[in-house]
Amino acid sequence: MRKRILPALLLVLPLMHVSADAEQVRARDIGIAPGVLATGKLNSITDVAGVRVGQVTLHNGKDVHTGVTAIIPAEGNLRQRKVPAAVYVGNGYGKMAGISQIRELGEIETPVLLTNTLNVAEGIAGVVEWTLAQPGNENVASVNAVVGETNDGFLNDIRRRTVTKADVIQAINKAQSGPVAEGNNGAGSGTRAFGWKGGIGTSSRLLPASLGGYTVGVLVQSNFGGILNIDGLKAGEALNQHYLYNELNNDTAADGSIMIVVATDAPLDDRNLERLAKRAMAGVARTGASLTNGSGDYVIAFSTADALRRDEQSPAHSSTVMANSQVSPLFEAVIEATQEAIYNSLLMAEDVEGFHGSVKALPVDKIRSMLSAEHGKTESSDTLRVATFNVSMESTNYPSSGLPPGDDVLKEILSDGNNPQVKNIAEIIQRTAPDIILLNEFDYIKSQGDGVRAFIQNYLNVSQHGQPAIDYPYVYLAPVNTGEPSPFDLDNDGKATGTGGDAWGFGLYPGQYGMVVLSKYPFVHDQVHSLQTFKWKDMPGAQKPVDPATDTPWYNQEEWAEFRLSSKSHWDIPVNVNGRIVHVLAMHPTPPNFDGDEDRNGKRNHDEIRLMADYLSPDKGEYITDDEGKQSGLPENTRFVLAGDFNAADAGDKHRPGVIEQLIDNRYVNGNVIPESEGGREYSTEPYSRRFTAHWGARADYVLPSRYGFEVTGSGVFWPEKASPLYRLVKDREASSDHRLVWLDVKLTGK
Repeated sequence: MRKRILPALLLVLPLMHVSADAEQVRARDIGIAPGVLATGKLNSITDVAGVRVGQVTLHNGKDVHTGVTAIIPAEGNLRQRKVPAAVYVGNGYGKMAGISQIRELGEIETPVLLTNTLNVAEGIAGVVEWTLAQPGNENVASVNAVVGETNDGFLNDIRRRTVTKADVIQAINKAQSGPVAEGNNGAGSGTRAFGWKGGIGTSSRLLPASLGGYTVGVLVQSNFGGILNIDGLKAGEALNQHYLYNELNNDTAADGSIMIVVATDAPLDDRNLERLAKRAMAGVARTGASLTNGSGDYVIAFSTADALRRDEQSPAHSSTVMANSQVSPLFEAVIEATQEAIYNSLLMAEDVEGFHGSVKALPVDKIRSMLSAEHGKTESSDTLRVATFNVSMESTNYPSSGLPPGDDVLKEILSDGNNPQVKNIAEIIQRTAPDIILLNEFDYIKSQGDGVRAFIQNYLNVSQHGQPAIDYPYVYLAPVNTGEPSPFDLDNDGKATGTGGDAWGFGLYPGQYGMVVLSKYPFVHDQVHSLQTFKWKDMPGAQKPVDPATDTPWYNQEEWAEFRLSSKSHWDIPVNVNGRIVHVLAMHPTPPNFDGDEDRNGKRNHDEIRLMADYLSPDKGEYITDDEGKQSGLPENTRFVLAGDFNAADAGDKHRPGVIEQLIDNRYVNGNVIPESEGGREYSTEPYSRRFTAHWGARADYVLPSRYGFEVTGSGVFWPEKASPLYRLVKDREASSDHRLVWLDVKLTGK
């Protein structure tokens, strides 16, 4: 995306009047997931193979907020191999170019361009010049340029006609597959929607294989009004900003326009593409649009199916298209994707101080709070299932990928929904159906679309072995210490490598053995505490490792001053369960082995567990500060659930006395809860093997509730017996994991 400097004003950055202070999120980042269908990998129009998007964004001072968004429908020469297409007009108060020929011939022969109302002519000029310049078009004497527009004249000095032919050509040349910049970008730079800052938004839907496996992608340029409704949440009314507010004092407040571009790889002819385009307006309606007299609402739909492309030189075209009876699932897909694309255009926008005034971005914090309150109001259950599962989804577990250890391995595994181990993990989760689940050893991937969201969409949202699909709209993901380089030789082998034993937590790359929390209930984000960077030295009475050969500290003074106690991280994540708060206390302490006589990992494991025990004990956690430097800990009468792979057995030869007892004997913890399984019972002759949670023979994974605020109604370990048909899910680490999912059922009591 290019931000062009205008010749008259060379100091663009100091004069920019776009504020990034407001939080920018995509809808699914805060639990807004319209509909029932899964999204594509990127949740973008570019999930449709061959579709590319390019943008040029123009911001300069208060006067200029406009730009160009170009959508290339398919690979190759569009003028010579056209794609079937259709246009539907919801309300014709607009200046779209190219519409009559699309309606007459049912095809598109150029990129689709979006810009502002008074730059349509430049859009046409740029599209025509680019098309004529393409190899194979030397004899072309007619080009039907497709240019859509909305009027950004409130924030942008539209009469200045800033967009040039060169901007249009550059946007087309920059077009690429991959993520699309949303909000104040391209043609969305100066648009408004529902009284807030609008812009570019995109989303996609993927049909299940049983319905053809087709993808529908949508891109919108939102610049319209109405009474904003966010997936059932009456946001416009709650925020006192909507059409006809204040005694109907402004009947043009909902005027504007929306341009919608719909792409699909389904083999639809132009007639059914028009039917598909028509349904996109239902997605607009779901957001609360008023569709007023002065609103120009246009939908352009095309199919990228290669067999349907129309060769300019061919005297006849013959192809197989979808029957009318098969297209209804695509209708649902376009409705859902349009709705979500509009939400993304709003949620990814930023405040703008413009030509005629200022426009604020939709306040994400308020939307998040309203969603939390609405969830509590509409859900009535007072029961909760919480689970933990060490899923072994870290890169060294996938040697067949052929990739070096790193987060690219898991990205590839999650991209297509076909990995047998991950499908089994998803089936286990679907069968146990937790409301909240902590996943340990799930490699940290910062881009949720490539990581945890891909896992949800490609595996959990898809039925595994006939089980009902499951969804988790709320995700808590944060960095961990494993593989995070330190500058020290922490394992004392004479080399400071920054990796392995010299990382803050053992790992070959940053984020290995990460963790993530999935929830059906919203998080209270402003009350989350992370202890990732808490220093071991700051724990009173810390078990500082000593080298017995020299009787000196294992870590020198400089190392000890910086050493992070948490091998991964310690999290306190408050969850709003129908208006009552449950603190999920998540951790994954280091294994108490893989060291020497100094017992540095054993001592660290002890103190990692102690850190959480002190955190939940009001009289012991005064010394604890979180990653933001805030004093942290739980007060009396707090409802919490401890969850994670604690690497601390409670019985047998792997039991280290005094370690796990810091939790199970804690007066604030209900340590009497011991989940069991028949599979564990038959795995070993030990009398306590029913409680085993790992194939190496120990109870390592825990879900422990607070004594306050809960009535325990059930618990278990997912470990089927060998005779069970479900044993296939746990028969070895390759089947799923070397750990078992552990779950706890509770009934919430008290306030």
